Amino acid sequence: MWRHTLLLFTPLALGIVWLALPQTAHFPAIAALVTAEIASGSLTELVGRAEQARHHTRNFGLISAGLILTRLAALGVYLMLATPSPQGWMLTYAAASLLFTAVLWGWMKRHYPASDRERLYSPLTLIRDGLPFLTGALSFRLQAEFNKPVLAQLGYAQAGQFGLAQRAIDLASLPLVALQEALWPRVFVSSNPKRRLLVTGAALVAIALCGGAILVLLAPWLPRFLGDDFAPAAEILMWMAGLPALQVVRSLSHVYLLTNECHIALTASLIAGTLASIFMTAWLIGSHGLPGAVIAFYGTEIALCLTAWLFPRLPKKI
Repeated sequence: MWRHTLLLFTPLALGIVWLALPQTAHFPAIAALVTAEIASGSLTELVGRAEQARHHTRNFGLISAGLILTRLAALGVYLMLATPSPQGWMLTYAAASLLFTAVLWGWMKRHYPASDRERLYSPLTLIRDGLPFLTGALSFRLQAEFNKPVLAQLGYAQAGQFGLAQRAIDLASLPLVALQEALWPRVFVSSNPKRRLLVTGAALVAIALCGGAILVLLAPWLPRFLGDDFAPAAEILMWMAGLPALQVVRSLSHVYLLTNECHIALTASLIAGTLASIFMTAWLIGSHGLPGAVIAFYGTEIALCLTAWLFPRLPKKI
């Protein structure tokens, strides 16, 4: 399935890049970068999740970090041996990604015997069961990145300020995300998933609220490290400090739907959240600028939470 989808979506991505970017002599390097990114990112995610499902958390961490560390090491060597250029950076990045993909493919072939790789489900069944995850990936990408080009219409500086605050939130949330990645598989196999989810979720929300309070306290220090030009980013960071807690609630809602096999409800919730994100981002940023981008972010998370609790009235199983 991975090989087939790779052959399908890589040419599609290259076509989009060809149409979207200015035609330059660097297109071969860009094509290599895009191909390597699709191949390495998808296989790393696939094998990492398979190891996570088997409760091999160490392998999951090594696989997830391995791709990033391989790229960083290759770029470090490149910086020492050559004069940096965009084309050289892209080719180095692509080569490192493809090397890691080849190594991971060989590791997978050794650790997943043929008996484990028999076709237990038809391709249509796999696509159907994977639809919520596909929708989720698209939803969260749109939610995180759609605001940047909209803000850029008002000024690239505003997009940069918001992006910096958003990256700070992401970095501060990393320990929380790691906890969730370790805990969710245990919720699925628990004898009482609902109770385990409530107890775990309450603890995670409490941690997220504490983290948000720390962000509010640390936000004024941001311009001291990056310069006075980034003062607006500090203010945005304070506005967004409540997002980690809301994102935990959203994750809890979606895990609850997965444990109860509410695939239709989960997919519908993600689609509704995506539409809400696009509508609110385009509307609120156009009328309120940076504060509108923050409100749209909160509004999208609230929409995802509400629909996740309302839509289970739909049929629970596909």
